[in-house]
Amino acid sequence: MDGDSEDIQVKNEGAYVKDGKLMFSTDGSNDSKFTVKLNPSKHMKIIVDGCEYETACEVTCKNDVKVELVSSKAERRLDINISNDKLKVYACVEYISQHQYKLKDLPISRRLDFVEEFDKEIQPPLYTIDEVKEILKSKNVVYGLNLENIKSLCEDKNGTEYMVAEAKEIIETVQDTVKLEFEKEKIHKVADDAVNIDFREVKDIAMVKPGEKIGEIILGKQGEDGINVNNKPIKCAKYIAGAFNIGEGAAKKDNLVISTIEGMPEFKNNTFCVKKLYQVDSNVDLSTGNVNFIGSVLIKGNVSEGMTVVAGSDVNIAGNVELAKVLAKGDLHISGNVIGSTIVIGGEDVDKKQELNTLINLKEELSKLQETVYSIKEKNVAVNRYDDGELIKVLVESKFKSISTDCMSIIRFNLKEKGKFDDLVMLAREKLIGLAPVKIKHVNELDCIRTLVEEYIKEISTGIKIHSKAIFSYIQGTNVSCSGDIFIDGRGAYTSNIIANNSIYFTRKDSVLRGGRLQAEKEIKCGVIGSDGHVTTVVEIVGKGDIWAEVAYANTIFKIKGKTLTLQDDSKNIHVYLDEMNMIDIDKLSL
Repeated sequence: MDGDSEDIQVKNEGAYVKDGKLMFSTDGSNDSKFTVKLNPSKHMKIIVDGCEYETACEVTCKNDVKVELVSSKAERRLDINISNDKLKVYACVEYISQHQYKLKDLPISRRLDFVEEFDKEIQPPLYTIDEVKEILKSKNVVYGLNLENIKSLCEDKNGTEYMVAEAKEIIETVQDTVKLEFEKEKIHKVADDAVNIDFREVKDIAMVKPGEKIGEIILGKQGEDGINVNNKPIKCAKYIAGAFNIGEGAAKKDNLVISTIEGMPEFKNNTFCVKKLYQVDSNVDLSTGNVNFIGSVLIKGNVSEGMTVVAGSDVNIAGNVELAKVLAKGDLHISGNVIGSTIVIGGEDVDKKQELNTLINLKEELSKLQETVYSIKEKNVAVNRYDDGELIKVLVESKFKSISTDCMSIIRFNLKEKGKFDDLVMLAREKLIGLAPVKIKHVNELDCIRTLVEEYIKEISTGIKIHSKAIFSYIQGTNVSCSGDIFIDGRGAYTSNIIANNSIYFTRKDSVLRGGRLQAEKEIKCGVIGSDGHVTTVVEIVGKGDIWAEVAYANTIFKIKGKTLTLQDDSKNIHVYLDEMNMIDIDKLSL
């Protein structure tokens, strides 16, 4: 009987879980020494007398034992996305609830394998409108808040994105524009003769009669500034009334531009005009005589040997020009071949460009001359015992020879312009030409010349407004001078002297430049330069620009701003330029 009682007591000693709490069962005495093995689950830790265990451990009823269930906390997240242009702000909320667990009840045992079971779910508090506004404010989002969307955002538990702020977008300013009511050219194909059907393009020039509409001025309007979400203004462009002018042969009626004469409509340099057109339906030869017309000229045939065409505006020639002369103040387009002729495009502008280039070079050389004199005097004190004139004379005759050349050019310009540069010529003769420099006491006496040159540069630069362009197909043995760009869209140019005060472009990769000289102010792009016979061909940039070519053969001479480079081998993919040290350089591949 006593033995059975003892077994019951042993069976009742151990640990158990009731209502989620760990408890011990003893025989009622204070000296119970039994141990219990506790085995935690994955998201659980056992703390015994302050020491943490994440694996099985043995305890007694005398130990201070706690069981903690590890679980994530309830949290909330607010993601805010501000557009790069600060015009819109989007946000979404994520609410993450806490799943709280408890220990599953277990009977008394000397080994407890703990099991957790779901107890309850704890939700994080919802964001309030004020909280969201404060968070937006911390990100400098203070303008254009959408309170209705913010309210919906706070209540949404599905992660939906809401636009919570939107800027006041600018209303763009619309500037005045023009709508042209004419086609500049109409292209059609014709056969050269009835036997050999060799089609070529001929461009019909647009013509209008009095009273016809040639354009419309479409008025714009001032826009409105916007405000971004940071409450900063977004400025719109300022409205500037279009400076559209009405030239000869045109009139304005409300916002329409009407032709007042019969002629060729044009919109150039923001000016509408109708140019009187002189049309020659045949060749220009002895039967027609020379052409000299104040307006534009259209020639549907050839310009024959010994003939001259002079126009105060544009010239369009459908045929060839051979051993003739063409002078056009406006643009020039010759569809046929140009052989052994003289072509001048731009009239006075070409002369002004030459004057301007000479003056700019003289100014730069004078500055360098003065700097050189000051440098020599600083390094060689003995030189200071003499007047600066002797030193200046030596430098002009050796290192700065172009000063004398430029002075002589200015004297020629002065004769042509009937005394336009009298004061500059007088100073040049007094201080720069021949023995004149020896009279100079101090180098700063050259300041007055440089200042006067600068005034002329400013005056002439203002006077050059129209850059006439020329389009050719093929040029041979011809002198060409143009105040603007030259385009060669056919076979190319042979043994010709071609000068452009802007740029020169060969529009076909297989166009050939062979022999002669090509000179431009800004840029030259060519197809093939030279030949396998290595004929000398000069390609020059007067200002600071680049030269490009698909192919160039040996003995091609490249020049940029006075620096020279001669190509030694046949090459392709050519790029000639001035490097950082202002020295001429070339990138190329072997052909």
